[in-house]
Amino acid sequence: MVNLFCGYYTTVYSWGSMKRNKGIALTELLVVMSIMAILFAIGAMSLSSLERESHLDLVASEIKTSVYRAQSQTVNGIASGLYFENNRFVFFRGESFVEGDPGNWETALPASVQLTEINLFQGTLTFIKPTGYVNNYVSPAGVTLVETGTGKTRLITVNRLGLVQIN
Repeated sequence: MVNLFCGYYTTVYSWGSMKRNKGIALTELLVVMSIMAILFAIGAMSLSSLERESHLDLVASEIKTSVYRAQSQTVNGIASGLYFENNRFVFFRGESFVEGDPGNWETALPASVQLTEINLFQGTLTFIKPTGYVNNYVSPAGVTLVETGTGKTRLITVNRLGLVQIN
């Protein structure tokens, strides 16, 4: 006896006689549903990992944009800089960071992302007028972002000229 699955009908051939059954068998339905459940679970895990990694890339891009913003404003005569802590970074105006200043623009990091290594003079990145070079440059200047769930990292370095690189 041979069982051929063709859409909604199952045809059973048995010793020359042909019989048509409408519908599909329960075992076929269970097999298809279990395969779909496995594929769904794999897809959900992949999306979760992708979402965490995108948080890391998003924060790295925000830091890079903020560095260039502070540098640009300093070159244009408005002293600005960035202050870094483990769970946030703050864009500030002025020569130095003052906690609670209403002009500060704080960016809190997502719970899954942390700044682990802050290799900047007093955790602050400022620039020199009018060149835009990094003030109090420490080699290598930068910060390291870590995604706590997977352990993936992004190293953000700033060279003496103020150019940002994300690795």
